[in-house]
Amino acid sequence: MVVIDPGHFHAALIQKHPVPGVSGTVKVFAPEGEELDTYLSTIESFNSRDNGPTSWTEDVHTGDNFLEMLPEADDGDFVVLAGNNRNKTEYIRLSIEKGYNVLSDKPMAITHEDFEALRFAISEARKKHLVILDMMTERHDIYNILIRRMVQDKEFFGEIDSLSFSSIHHFYKNVAGVPLKRPSWYYDVRQQGEGIADVTTHLIDLAFWSCNPGESIAENDISDVKAHHYPTPVTLEQFRKSTGAESFPAYLEPDLKGGILQVMSNGDLSFKLRGIPVDISVRWDFEAPSGSGDTSESLYKGSKATIRLVQNKETGFNRKLMVSAEEDAVRKIETGLKADYPFISFSSQGGTTWSVDIPVSSISGHEEHFGLVAKSFIEGMQKGNVPAWEYDNMLAKYRITTSAVTIAAEDSSQIDD
Repeated sequence: MVVIDPGHFHAALIQKHPVPGVSGTVKVFAPEGEELDTYLSTIESFNSRDNGPTSWTEDVHTGDNFLEMLPEADDGDFVVLAGNNRNKTEYIRLSIEKGYNVLSDKPMAITHEDFEALRFAISEARKKHLVILDMMTERHDIYNILIRRMVQDKEFFGEIDSLSFSSIHHFYKNVAGVPLKRPSWYYDVRQQGEGIADVTTHLIDLAFWSCNPGESIAENDISDVKAHHYPTPVTLEQFRKSTGAESFPAYLEPDLKGGILQVMSNGDLSFKLRGIPVDISVRWDFEAPSGSGDTSESLYKGSKATIRLVQNKETGFNRKLMVSAEEDAVRKIETGLKADYPFISFSSQGGTTWSVDIPVSSISGHEEHFGLVAKSFIEGMQKGNVPAWEYDNMLAKYRITTSAVTIAAEDSSQIDD
């Protein structure tokens, strides 16, 4: 395993547990600084924990020319990328050029230029029988797995009418009881990417994965892409609280209005997937009100049933999966699902509304999904390839998000004019 410039904690999460078949010595190429130090201290915490410690050895190479130190790959070597998104497509290109497989955090592209670079990198990877995948952790979530099964059961769900996703995130929050420290560049959409180019990657992937499993999504399967965006205001005091920096860096000056940073992190994105309307709304606030947290809602409407996954104040900020359908259909789908997932049950909420109940012990956390992503990636690497639909859908996904950024910017320009 090779880690390049780990600027996001997702890089470390791949190593939260041993990765079967992967050497315990990890080569790291990065500039010196706080981001590298944070990554290394996280790995050390995994190695030194009381319960199931890991035994990673970090072989670190630093300096301004750290990329020049990256050697040619041996068979089976792979790169893990999670950090500043402005550099990501260049890291991907270089890795493929040197013969590495690539496992990358999302988003893999945040601009149209990035998308074209990613398209080229995927083409080169296919020629060399290398694997490029992004960390689509949501596919390993039990709620999304159950939704996919229900959507694909035409007797229960019917034909797909529409999909909608909405979420509210927060720049400042606690992770594992500790305030999450953001790098200053996280507030620069030219480096992190806009909200409609970032969080939306998971949601578009779920739309493809749930509605058309194992199928390639072609460019002409996507139509009517629309988008608009708007900023989250962040004060200098809030910026200091989140990053530890005393002042706004010079690269954020274009985004300052009256001394307040305007982060273009919010937006709405819609498109049609083979004629099916898909609507996505992403919002970032600075900090959640006391006692609350991130919220989200996924709504799958079919001709026979509706599926809703929600996390908000009413659910105690825990996710809750609900379906609306006739009782006979619910009991039949419950029986079918219990054959593979015996721990679930459906309980009536009155009328035609049912709750899909899952014991807490059967729900794996988000951090655990990174290990499952790594496992799938290694399996694809050992085969020397991944299914064609993975690459096709990856390109379709990032074409939508990067097009949305361009469309939203043009829309804003017309409003300003």
